[in-house]
Amino acid sequence: YAGAGCNAAGLSTTSPTTPSFPVNGFPTLAQRATDFHGEQLSASNPANSTRLALEWFHTFGNRSIAVPPDLAAPAMSIIAGSYKMLSATYNTAGYNGASVLSYSSASGNVAGTVSLSMGLSTPVVTLAFPDLSAAQGWLSAWMPAAGAAANWAVITTGSTSGGSFGAVACTEGGRFIEAIRQGVL
Repeated sequence: YAGAGCNAAGLSTTSPTTPSFPVNGFPTLAQRATDFHGEQLSASNPANSTRLALEWFHTFGNRSIAVPPDLAAPAMSIIAGSYKMLSATYNTAGYNGASVLSYSSASGNVAGTVSLSMGLSTPVVTLAFPDLSAAQGWLSAWMPAAGAAANWAVITTGSTSGGSFGAVACTEGGRFIEAIRQGVL
């Protein structure tokens, strides 16, 4: 991340085979005072989950970055209605940021999203898409049909400050984490 604007400037990509590994970089004399370096490490199970950690620091040297804990499978349920509405209950322990439930039709062109703001008071959250069929201008056709399969994802985030990605980016010792769990219902 270069300059006072915290502009991303990629240097390299690697595919490690372990969840924690050392990273080497540029000496302090080769940096500007406004430069921050960010290292991102992700781990995924292509079938249903992804986790990532992104850390920022000025002095670039040997570091060990650990991926965050896996997000346990949520309890998913279908809410009765004129279109498919989903509910997810899951444990966000280890994460202190936002939580999101999103889903779309199997064709991928229709989606619904529910977000919960920062600063969760409990690690167990339940997110559900509301019935908007009576709202002015709402078209239920935008949503997956009640009997159709839906691809869903629950996402949760966290950071060193409990704030958003922007609150910790280009901050000495800043750490942002994210976990995604997905499936079909």
